Amino acid sequence: MSEVICQRCQTTNEFYVQQSGPHIKAICNHCHNYIKFLPQAKEPPKFHFGKHMGKYIQDIDDLPYLKWAAENMTKIKQEIKDAIIKRISSLENLGR
Repeated sequence: MSEVICQRCQTTNEFYVQQSGPHIKAICNHCHNYIKFLPQAKEPPKFHFGKHMGKYIQDIDDLPYLKWAAENMTKIKQEIKDAIIKRISSLENLGR
């Protein structure tokens, strides 16, 4: 991570974090000023609906369902569709 510098008191990398809704804020230890939102680790794609709701796509072994999802779910994010296709390919390669 790059340096976190407080614009008010110019301290560097001396902060604590605070949850703010879905974000993580860096707050200065010295002047308690908001510094910036910190980047978060990205979670792998998962289904938020249907038979495998809450499961990460990379953990689903139900090949017929994944194929059905790739062909029939037209209103899903491209990231989810790409993960489904990648998982299908992975499962088909295991079977060879």
